[in-house]
Amino acid sequence: MIWLRQLLSRRRRYDELAEMIQEHLEEKIADLIDRGMTREQAEFAARREFGNVTRIEERSREIWQWPNLESTLADIRFAMRQLVKSPGFTITALLTLALGIGVNVAVFSVINAVLLSPLPYKNADRLVMIAEQSPKEPVPAFDTYREYEEWIRNSHSFEKLAGATWARNAGAVFSWRGEKKEVMAVPATVAFFSMLGVDAVQGRTFASQDLNSACTVVLSHSFWEERLGGEPSWIGKSLTLDDQPCMIVGVMPRNFSFYPKQTELWTLITPNSKFTQKPWDMPILAFGILKPGVGRPAAQEELASIQRRVITENPSWAAMNLEPVLEDLQSEFTWLTGRNLRQGLLILFAVVGIVLLIACVNVANLLLGRATVRQRELGVRAALGAGRSRLIRQLLTESVVLSFFGACLGVLFAVLSVRYITTKGVMELPPGNPISVNWEVLAFTFLLALMTGALFGVMPAWKASRLDLNEVLKQSGRTTSHSTFTHRTSRNLVVIEVALSLIVLVAAGLLIQSLLRLKNAPLGYERDHLLTADLRLPATSYAKPEDTLSFWDNLESKLVSLPGIQGVAFAPALSFEQGMGPVTVEGAGSRSHVASASDPESISCAYFRVAGIPLLQGREFSADDRAKSVPVAIVDETFARQFLPKGAELGQRIKLGKLDSKEPWLTIVGIVGNVSRPTLFEGYSQRPSLYRPLRQAPDGSLSIFARTTGNPRAVEPEIGHAVEAVDGNVPVPTVQTVDEAFSWFTSEPRLRAELFGLFSVLALILAAVGIYGVLSQRVAQRTQEIGIRVALGANHQDVLRLVLGEGLKVILAGILIGVMGALALTRLLSSMLYGIETTDPLTFGSVSFLLSVVALVACYVPARRAMRLNPLIALRCE
Repeated sequence: MIWLRQLLSRRRRYDELAEMIQEHLEEKIADLIDRGMTREQAEFAARREFGNVTRIEERSREIWQWPNLESTLADIRFAMRQLVKSPGFTITALLTLALGIGVNVAVFSVINAVLLSPLPYKNADRLVMIAEQSPKEPVPAFDTYREYEEWIRNSHSFEKLAGATWARNAGAVFSWRGEKKEVMAVPATVAFFSMLGVDAVQGRTFASQDLNSACTVVLSHSFWEERLGGEPSWIGKSLTLDDQPCMIVGVMPRNFSFYPKQTELWTLITPNSKFTQKPWDMPILAFGILKPGVGRPAAQEELASIQRRVITENPSWAAMNLEPVLEDLQSEFTWLTGRNLRQGLLILFAVVGIVLLIACVNVANLLLGRATVRQRELGVRAALGAGRSRLIRQLLTESVVLSFFGACLGVLFAVLSVRYITTKGVMELPPGNPISVNWEVLAFTFLLALMTGALFGVMPAWKASRLDLNEVLKQSGRTTSHSTFTHRTSRNLVVIEVALSLIVLVAAGLLIQSLLRLKNAPLGYERDHLLTADLRLPATSYAKPEDTLSFWDNLESKLVSLPGIQGVAFAPALSFEQGMGPVTVEGAGSRSHVASASDPESISCAYFRVAGIPLLQGREFSADDRAKSVPVAIVDETFARQFLPKGAELGQRIKLGKLDSKEPWLTIVGIVGNVSRPTLFEGYSQRPSLYRPLRQAPDGSLSIFARTTGNPRAVEPEIGHAVEAVDGNVPVPTVQTVDEAFSWFTSEPRLRAELFGLFSVLALILAAVGIYGVLSQRVAQRTQEIGIRVALGANHQDVLRLVLGEGLKVILAGILIGVMGALALTRLLSSMLYGIETTDPLTFGSVSFLLSVVALVACYVPARRAMRLNPLIALRCE
C-alpha cells in the first residue's frame, strides 16, 4: 500500500521537490553573487549550470512509478473536456448508450436473481425436488404421500427428506373478527423448514412435539404483518382455520419464500391427518438434501426401486407407469413458474444484446464523423510527435469515458426498471432471490461499459489514427481518401444495423401474432358476459353430501333471482388440463383405456347452457339425476370418438378405473362440444372430458358461473351478498370475468411480446437514426459534387434519385442479410409460439416493408436537403 500513500500524497511531494530544486538554485545564486556577479548574471549562470528545471522534475517524478497513471488521468480529463465542448454529440451518444446498457443491466438483474445466484437456503447446491413422470409424457406430477412415507423409511441417499403440497389441499378458510377469508395454506411435513436451513424470525418452525397437536401453523411474514398486525404476542396463541384452532409456533423472515410464492401459512401434516389416512389419494412433492458425494442418478434409481415395491399396493396407480425424477430445486422453481422462463430470459438477454450492438454501431458512426472533423487536431498532435498508438489511446480513452457515463445513466434506468418489475408485479418470478441491482450487477455493468467503449471506439480510433499529415495540414480533408474510407465504413455499419433491427422486428412480430392467436383461440364456450367466482365450503360444516347440495341449491335460487343475471351454474374452477386415470368401456373385456384426459367434473344441470357449450347428442343433466338414480355421465366429442363405439355412444356404460374397481358404471346420456383447456404455458389442447351431475358427485369446491345481460361487473357485489345470505361462514368469493380468469395464462406470453415489441421499436428508431446520420454526412461531403450536377442541368428528381438510390442500396443489403439471420435465429422461439411458424412469410414480409418505409423516410430528409442546395453557394464554399 506504499504506492497508494505515495499516489495520494503526490502533490505534496511535487511541491517539496520543486521547493528543494529552488533552494539549490538560490544557494548557487547566492554563491555566485558572493563571487562578484550581479543578481541577474548569477540567476542566468545558475540555471545554465543546473539545467532544464522542468525536465529534471519530470525525471524525478518517474522514479515514483506513477507517470502512466497520471498520463491516463490527464487523458480522462482531456476526454471530458472534449465531451463538454460537443454537447450535441455527447447527449446523443449518452442517451443511445444509456438505453442500450440500461436494458441489458435490467435483464441481467433478473437473470442473476433467477438463474445465476444460488437459492438462499442451506446446502442449496444439493437441494432437489422429487416428482414423478411418465416416459410417454415427460411432465412432472405430484408424488403420493404413501410413496413419500416409503422413501423416508428406506432411502439412504439423502441427509434429509421433507414434503409439502399445494395441489388440491392448499386452501383453508381463515376466521378473523367475524369474517371468513380463504387463505393459501400449504401442508408441510415436520422437516420442511429444517431441510431448508431457515429459522423463524419469531418463535420457531415445526418440531417433533408438534406432531401430537391437532393443528400447528407457521406464518409467512406478510400474513403475520397484514392480517395479525405484526404483534410478537401471537406466538403460542391460536387462530382458526376451517373452524379448527391452530397454534402459531413461528413467523418466517420477511425475505423467505418457497413455491408457490403466494403461500400465507404452512400447516403441519400430523399422523392423524388425511394424508396418513388416505395416503394414496393425497398428492405431495418430496424435497431432499443429497448426501455429499451422492449424485442425482444414483438417488433416483434408489427411489425408483423403493417405489416399484410399494406401488404394488395400488394397481390403479401402477397403471400410470410413473417413475420418480430428481431435479435440482432451482431449475424446478424456474420451470414451475414458467415452462419457457429460462429460455425466454436467455433469448431476451440476446435481444437486448442486439439492441446494445445497434446502439454501439450508431455511436461508432457518430465517432467516425467526429474523427473527420478532428482530423486537423489529430494531425497537429502527430506532427508534434504523438505516435499512432498514443492517438489511439487518447481516442479509446474518450470512448471508454463516454461509455462509463452512459453506463451510469443505464444503471439509473435499470434501477427504475427493477423497481417497476418488483412493485408492479409485471411478471411472475420463481421464489428465492429478490431482483436487485446488487454488486454483482454493478460488476457486470462495469465490464459491459469497458467492452462497449472498446467495441464502438476501437474502429473509429484505428481509422482516425491513419493520417496523411500533408493532406491534413493543408486542410483538404473533405476530399481525402480518409473521408471516402470513413463513408464506406459507416455505410457497412448501417447495413449491419438494418440487419440486426430486422431480426429483432421479426422476433417481436412472431411473438405478437402468437399472443393474438392465443387470446382469440376458440375455447368451445362463449366468454362474453360470463362471470366466475371460486367458492370453497368449510369441510367441517359441509361434511355430508346433502348439506353440500343444499348450499348449492339455495345459492342458485338466490343468484338466478338477481337482476342482470341470465343464468347460473356450478362447475370446477377454470384451470389447466389435468390427467385422469384408466377408463373402462363396458363390453371391451378387461381392456382399459389409460386416457390422459381431464378429471371428471361435477357440474350443475344448467352448466352447458350457461357456459354456451353446445349439446351434440342426447340430453343435458336434469333434476332427476340424483344420488339414488342411475349414475349418468356426459362426455365431449373427443372422448366419444376415442373410447366409445361409433353410432352407439348414447347408452354406452363406462367406469372410472379398471374393470375390477369399485366405481359405479356410468351411462352416457349426452355428448357435448369440445372445450379447449390451457396446457402449462404452451397453448390449448382438447383432451377427452367427462362430466358428472353434481347431485351424483357432490363437491364442496366449485366455481360459480353466471351469464349476465349487461356489464358483468355490475352484479359483482350482489354475488357476494347472496353467498353471505346463504351461509355467513362461507368466505365471500372474488368475482372475475372469464377473460380475467384466463389472464394469468397469457401473462407470460403477453410480457414477452410487450418486451420484444418495445425493443424492436427501439431498434427501429436506432436504425432510422443511423441511416439518417450516414446519409446526412454523405450529402454534406458531396455538396460540391451535387452543386456541379445541378449547375450542369440536373433537376430535383435527379438529385432525389441520387441520394435515395444510395440509401436504398444500404437498406436492401441490410434487409437481405437480416432475413437470412432471422431465418436462422427465430427457430429458438419455436417453443414460445402458438399457431404460427417461425418462417411465417406474412411476418417477414410485413416487417421488411415496415423497415423499408421507415428507412426511406430517414433517407428522404437528407435527400430533400440536397434538393434544396443552391449551386452557386455550394461552389463558392469550395
